[in-house]
Amino acid sequence: MLAAARRTTPSVAAAACRGCAHRTHASVAAASAVQVEVVCWGSDASSHRNHTHSSSTAARWQLPLQRQRQRQRRYASCLSTVVGSSRHQPRLWRQAARSVSTSSAAGVPDGHTPSTPARGRRFATETATSTDKDGDPRSRSTSSGILSDITVYSKYARYLPSESRREVWSEIVERNKTMHLQKFPDLHDDIISAYELVHNKLVLPSMRSLQFAGGAVAVNNVRMFNCSFLPITTTSAFSELMFLLLSGTGAGFSVQQQHISQLPRVRQPHRGTVATHAHVHNIDDSIEGWADAARVLLDTYLPDDGVPRVPVKFDYSAIRPKGSPIITAGGRAPGPEPLREALEASEAILARAADNTRLSPLDVHDIVCHLATCVASGGVRRSALISLFSPEDAGMAAAKSGEWWERNSQRAMANNSAVLDRAHVTEAQFMELWQHVRASNSGEPGIYLTNSTEWGTNPCCEIALEPFQFCNLTEMNVSAVSSQQELDTLARCAAFIGTLQASYTDFHYLRPEWAETTRRSSLLGVGMTGIASGAVMRLDLSRAAHAAVDENARVSAAIGISTADRVTTVKPAGTTSLVLGTSSGVHPWHAEHYIRRMRVNKQESLYPYLLERCPALIEDDVMSTNTTAVVSFPQRAPPGATLRSESALHLLDRVHRLHDTWIRGGHRRGVNTNNVSTTVSVREHEWDGVGAWMWHNRDAYNGLCVLPYSGHTYKQAPFEECSKATYDELMTHITAIDLREVKEDQDGTSLQLTLACAGPDSCEL
Repeated sequence: MLAAARRTTPSVAAAACRGCAHRTHASVAAASAVQVEVVCWGSDASSHRNHTHSSSTAARWQLPLQRQRQRQRRYASCLSTVVGSSRHQPRLWRQAARSVSTSSAAGVPDGHTPSTPARGRRFATETATSTDKDGDPRSRSTSSGILSDITVYSKYARYLPSESRREVWSEIVERNKTMHLQKFPDLHDDIISAYELVHNKLVLPSMRSLQFAGGAVAVNNVRMFNCSFLPITTTSAFSELMFLLLSGTGAGFSVQQQHISQLPRVRQPHRGTVATHAHVHNIDDSIEGWADAARVLLDTYLPDDGVPRVPVKFDYSAIRPKGSPIITAGGRAPGPEPLREALEASEAILARAADNTRLSPLDVHDIVCHLATCVASGGVRRSALISLFSPEDAGMAAAKSGEWWERNSQRAMANNSAVLDRAHVTEAQFMELWQHVRASNSGEPGIYLTNSTEWGTNPCCEIALEPFQFCNLTEMNVSAVSSQQELDTLARCAAFIGTLQASYTDFHYLRPEWAETTRRSSLLGVGMTGIASGAVMRLDLSRAAHAAVDENARVSAAIGISTADRVTTVKPAGTTSLVLGTSSGVHPWHAEHYIRRMRVNKQESLYPYLLERCPALIEDDVMSTNTTAVVSFPQRAPPGATLRSESALHLLDRVHRLHDTWIRGGHRRGVNTNNVSTTVSVREHEWDGVGAWMWHNRDAYNGLCVLPYSGHTYKQAPFEECSKATYDELMTHITAIDLREVKEDQDGTSLQLTLACAGPDSCEL
């Protein structure tokens, strides 16, 4: 249980330079009543009106002119590309003093004294200076900046018809910020201040919300959330999964025996002698229409009343052709063919089942995976699902054995894990499964530990989820955090934005349970990435977690929602680390010097632009010479960073410490805590030790992705270690880019095909 703590801290006035987030503070007299804690980067409207500052206090907020100019130059090099307009140049935050005297009803651990705001310390990222410490005239931030910009361009930018181009980072952030400002005008100053840190890539909102903020979220609040979980107990579960995936939300689902046994029995439809005996279902050209098609198919074979139905025939004529523009969500339509193939493959499974029998867990699993393939069309072949099954289920355990990708390629859509109840699993049972994991050489089936087999998780396993619940992620860039105040401020900011996100629960199409559960728990997932870059592990992570808990309580009360059951997590952060230029989540840097590769479609306007700007870094993809190019980015880990050469047990020790401090510090309610999502690469001599660690420390994690360590590389691998000489040579070919110069006659984005939660293999490897 978390107990409420009451304390009083001095009132503080804060200001910060936008470019480097340097802040100074001056104590001022509180002129308003005691109130719940506020963050140092925000300002409360009432206290703003009530406080008056002397000219001497105001002067202390100002940076000397020379230092301002220095930081303007540094900020420009941070971005490494000219992506913003003049209004996004560094400027002082226009903040007034605010009272931080508090009377928190949040529920915080006994003896916890919330931290005070950061004082006199800028939030410097690894890209904060124009030269590296060893004097390299071209900072690695330039290469990382280009990699960041291309990632943003490909995965998060919307098309701007009036400009004939895609958004750049500053415009994406403004679109996201505007969405919250319109919904919460009373929090205007707090939102403005928080989004200064987003602009500077110190804090990130939900990456899903960055993609879809605006009209797409307004018409479908599901698009706010990264992932979800539900058990397969009714035919509605299939259509809801389809709807979730089409909305861009990843999903965990359960085919455990206690869940799929609740499905109706299979009743084979009456087969007439003429086609007119079939029921014709016209599929509407919308994500709801596609999801309805899945429900109609399942209802045909699994009738609730047990009475056989007539066959169903689908009419696809209303679905727009492949390549047609999608106005609200952006991108282009995949056409009817992916849906047709998914429904036909699903019906083949249903049709071969014996009448009046029950579907097996593997049958249910395969139907879900087939439905997922029509979402992951257009060349995007990534897992968006995790399938949780009973440990005694031999069929599911062997789902990815042999050459499964040739006979059942749809199974690539899901990662599979056996569910073990911590209170009842024996060491012998655990080790038997562990040997299967080791023998598979693929990390599957995985092991998911829980205190309730009714609960589940998202594909990356960082969030513990009740049935019919969404996860809600934000991220802190801790790569260069060196003080407790900095860390606490980032935690508050991420919790503030996450709490706003938690209020978007106007769900349509889904059963009422979804909104009820999501509103009751109002989950947050305040994560951190860049952990292996700096000194964050030497700071008080419990205190930072409590700062996030406090801020969630303050903002929840202000906007009228429940406090979050769970607040903190660590996600894989494979893509967000590219945006931020950091290591991924808890994971180490690949090497001191290495090459990071990204693939680019030659048909996109980005390709000729990059070919002109940095031709020495681009080559044809050896596997797809005519259609795909590979861009190579030289990368360097910060001095003293943790590298991939660390042992598996060293990484697991970091996981344990994060769980005990950051995860548990942010846990209010629920039978399961959140998790540190981790991919553990195990060398041949480490398997026994890792297995023993996982058994003896099973309370310190829910699920881990465990793979054999691979020291070999292959041509054009995503990561490749290189020498300093190679790094230096490649850096000479780096030049600044401005992606506003990339013009497109029509919308070429494919955001609706980029799934939010892609599992640990896709996120990290």
